[in-house]
Amino acid sequence: MTSSSNEFSRRAFIASILGAMAAEVAHAGKPLAGTGVRIGIVGAGVGGLTAARYLLELMPRANITVFESGRTYHSCFKSNEALGGLRPESDLRFGYENWARRVRWVQDTVTGIESGKVLTQRGTAHAFDRIVVATGVQFRYEEIEGLSAQNTLQAPHAWGGEAQFAALRSQLLAMPDNGLVVIAPPPGTYKCPPGPFERASLVAHFLRKHKPKAKLVIADANETFSKQPLFQQGWERLYGFGTPNSLIERISGNHGGKVVGIDAQSRRVKLGNGETLAADVCNLIPPQHAGAMLTRSGLANEGGWCPVDKATMASTLLKGVHVVGDVCDAATMPKSAFSASSQAKVCAFAIANELQGQPAPAPQYMNACFSLLEPGYAISIAHRYGFDKTGNRITQLSGGLTAQDASEEDLSREAQFSEDWFRTITRQLFGPADPLT
Repeated sequence: MTSSSNEFSRRAFIASILGAMAAEVAHAGKPLAGTGVRIGIVGAGVGGLTAARYLLELMPRANITVFESGRTYHSCFKSNEALGGLRPESDLRFGYENWARRVRWVQDTVTGIESGKVLTQRGTAHAFDRIVVATGVQFRYEEIEGLSAQNTLQAPHAWGGEAQFAALRSQLLAMPDNGLVVIAPPPGTYKCPPGPFERASLVAHFLRKHKPKAKLVIADANETFSKQPLFQQGWERLYGFGTPNSLIERISGNHGGKVVGIDAQSRRVKLGNGETLAADVCNLIPPQHAGAMLTRSGLANEGGWCPVDKATMASTLLKGVHVVGDVCDAATMPKSAFSASSQAKVCAFAIANELQGQPAPAPQYMNACFSLLEPGYAISIAHRYGFDKTGNRITQLSGGLTAQDASEEDLSREAQFSEDWFRTITRQLFGPADPLT
């Protein structure tokens, strides 16, 4: 098969999974007839709200409670486009008001999870028949000398939250025309593996237009990164990557690119190779884990993530609890919004079937991740996954990457796919209630 045929098949695959987003519910038995089943959902991001949406459809008489400390949702996906000036920040901000009529909504901080109970900061213990955890990643600031939760806005990660986004955007706008931007991806597993490199692309786009003498350095703790050949090819086309005049430079992990320390006030960044970078803008993304609350609750293991039965997303450590999204260990799936949504649907079907005395349906997972390098130029990776009960593994079944010889039309179509996905998922999560099929 020729490379153009491969690319056509891959585009058709992406189109099919995007088209299936609003209509991928398979028959899961009759809706639960009885009343009184209590389900608690901790976290109102993509994973939590997708689980709530599907559980409402599958079990319309269940009593569902959602716990969320924030008043609004500020999207991390598509935030790179807003940082680069390609869309207004208002596109990232969503309200929860449409959920108030559909579930019991508790605006409070969850302090612990026990078997059958959710504990909150107000001192209340809420009892449930099943609990779904979708809290999102937390940050290990202490692993970088000089960085803390108190000074992180001086070197914002902007990997979630309105304050973090605003701090980084302000630094970009205020930097001198010949300034230095440092973007530092963390070592190991983290949310949205291609995200730092899409950010580098779109910040470079901003610099070329507004700060023409500026330079961007990616101080990467790792040797390789997601979609690396495609990103580097794009940087060569757009920013002279690999030449003496390149707008973007990358220092890999083997060349000492890991950030080991920072003077947050002056934004002087110390690298593993001994070099110090005097940054005007420092986007320092710390190492990540499931967080102290989930560790205290016995849901996270020594690796820092929550192990699950990958057929149902049920915790293997705490009975009656399911974990979806970025905090769970769902390898080989990456930590992404699309993955979280897919896992939440599997989780909802498993809970609904179990409470009706039926076996969980065979899980099918999907992920698609789009990265914009400039307006009308996007690349992607997309996979369909299955479950292999031998070793409790999620395995890739089909999919692939954008072809390196993709045409301008192909790259533009990828950008449109990305926008279509964003509009679809945010409408499903935050718009008025609509049927799943």
